[in-house]
Amino acid sequence: HLLELVAQDGGERSALIGRRILDLNGRSIGPARILAGAGADAASLLSDPGQRTLYGQPGDQGAVPIYGRDVVGRVQLFFGGLAGDAQSFAALGGGYDLVFSRGVLLRGLIHPTEGGDAKAQLSLGMSDDDYLRRLLGLLKPGGKLLVYNLCPAPAPIGQAYNPAADCRSPFTQAQWQAAGFRVRDFDRSDTPGVRSLAKALGWDRPERGAQAIDVDANLFAQYTLVERP
Repeated sequence: HLLELVAQDGGERSALIGRRILDLNGRSIGPARILAGAGADAASLLSDPGQRTLYGQPGDQGAVPIYGRDVVGRVQLFFGGLAGDAQSFAALGGGYDLVFSRGVLLRGLIHPTEGGDAKAQLSLGMSDDDYLRRLLGLLKPGGKLLVYNLCPAPAPIGQAYNPAADCRSPFTQAQWQAAGFRVRDFDRSDTPGVRSLAKALGWDRPERGAQAIDVDANLFAQYTLVERP
């Protein structure tokens, strides 16, 4: 689904062989393995310290043969800060065709408004401008960055501000542009798309118990898509 948002012309998903793709906020090895299985050179930045042990086997990284094709994909794992820090950025290098950031770079977590809880705030470890310049440095010319966030419904009027429900970009459009990005979509809603996907995946099924989501009332999505000229 995210590849389709990036492509917008339907061509991105069919041209993954040899493409360098980075999951900036990886939660598991799964997405990188799937992309590598389609021929991509897929990397993931994992922030959970336990993942270094979990994915420490020799076969977890490296070449991923594609059945019936004379090509291979690749998996490379990095371990570092949740949003990325100076050391992580240095290890990641650059030259990526596509970078995903999912569920971390949202305003409620980075720059909460209305007196959000400081303890829940995620520090970038550097100024916004420095961080954006480092993001730009990950991409090759023409490379794209997709910031994609899922959020619950905002708190009702009169109740406390919920930072997790503020899934707007933590950076303004002017900041993205000043850092050198070309902005293709800014704070664009993907709520209809993600609700259809959630229903197809059964996120609202009663058998999920406490994990079931009221998809039509409590699931929203917003994204920003930028590229390096």
